[in-house]
Amino acid sequence: ATVRLVVVGGLPAAGKSELCRKFISQPHDENHVMFHVEFDRVEFELRRQKRTGQSLEMSLVVEQLTQNLLAHHTLPEPDDCGEFSVETWHQSRVLAEHLILQLASLHPNHITTIFCDDNMTYPSMRIKLFHLAQQIAAGFVIVWVNCDENERISRNLSRLAHAVVPQQSFDRMTAHCIPPNPNARPFETNTIFCSFDSDISQLMARVAELGAVKAAKPDFSQQERDRELTKANVIHQADIALRALIHSTVSLQPQSRKSEIAKLLNEIRKDVLDQFKQSSIKVSHEDVISTFVLSVNRQHPLLRLKFESES
Repeated sequence: ATVRLVVVGGLPAAGKSELCRKFISQPHDENHVMFHVEFDRVEFELRRQKRTGQSLEMSLVVEQLTQNLLAHHTLPEPDDCGEFSVETWHQSRVLAEHLILQLASLHPNHITTIFCDDNMTYPSMRIKLFHLAQQIAAGFVIVWVNCDENERISRNLSRLAHAVVPQQSFDRMTAHCIPPNPNARPFETNTIFCSFDSDISQLMARVAELGAVKAAKPDFSQQERDRELTKANVIHQADIALRALIHSTVSLQPQSRKSEIAKLLNEIRKDVLDQFKQSSIKVSHEDVISTFVLSVNRQHPLLRLKFESES
């Protein structure tokens, strides 16, 4: 079987999903199947299920999403997906990875191209999918979509209400995004920089060319040992950084609210750290910090925390 894992990344409203739909609609041979896995819609589906009181096992959700993709090659747009939560966001990332593994195994006698549509603003997000490509001996390609900021703002505001990225999150991702750098990060060697209106036929040909080379399969035993050795240290260092961020935030608050805000932020800190401790995915310092900031800004936007990347 030939599997190509194609990360389609870029800032919010750059045109990633539009480009993926163009890829999917391109004429292709009968022995070539393509899927568009939009990470936002995976999350929206989990949020919708929680809002409606459903409690499905992950395997059942994967099967449900797989059937949608087999029928339509992309996931449906939800009508009302409910409220954002950090827990659901993390669950959706794990679910998306399981979904990708399922799709990769469906057609052993075909070429399978899976377009993974997400902002992927940090290298730590992209390398997780590179490791997934290694695991299934798939080709790995990054398509990075660039777009003028004013156009992105306009495109974001034209979305359906549930899909609009809040302005604060939009600005944060714009300020702190770390695009692919093939010269600095070898796993990003197969990167194509483009815009949503680039020539789709040429892009498709380039994806096929770069995706023909399989990502080298890792030594899983060594990888597991390395993960266990580093995970505790990463979480510990992130905890120190979070405590410092909380201290500086509380110091700016009115005296009458300092105790209340410190308690609130520390509860979120503990929840975020617990989620990463229990997670089976690779943990990075920036993942922990950015998740904490995202959670605080979603739940308490008046605090307006900022994520300062060290990368």
